[in-house]
Amino acid sequence: MNVPASQLPKSPTSHLHAMNLVVALLAGVISITGGIYSLKNNLFAGPAYGSLRGIVRDERIAKPLKLALVEISDLSGAVVNTATTDDNGHYSIESLKAGNYAVKFTAPLHKIETKTIKIEKDLVSSINADLFPEAPPANPSPGEYASSPVPRTI
Repeated sequence: MNVPASQLPKSPTSHLHAMNLVVALLAGVISITGGIYSLKNNLFAGPAYGSLRGIVRDERIAKPLKLALVEISDLSGAVVNTATTDDNGHYSIESLKAGNYAVKFTAPLHKIETKTIKIEKDLVSSINADLFPEAPPANPSPGEYASSPVPRTI
């Protein structure tokens, strides 16, 4: 006796098979959407920028150095940006492309110090410097220092 397939009793797991297909379809759509979003953000995102700030101090007296020069260079040596410290020795440089940099600190009568730092996207990096005062010459030559007579009272 031949019974048409439409009249056969359905398997108790047939509805699970249909649900598995629906779940698989949804997972595929979500995966594709996430992949497109990730691709769009990686391919079409603008350049990544971060910032740098810190304090420059005199190593010997532990006081901030006003008007110290902070020079940021890429690793090939090209100067990218500069800043000058304020009255409290603070400096801040915004909008640096993410990457590795050399930071040179200079102040009058102090030794130059250079440090390296990695700037990361959307982060504020911090680097401080304690500059050593330059030692005066041991035996200054005549006329090397301008001096004025000091009046003496007796």
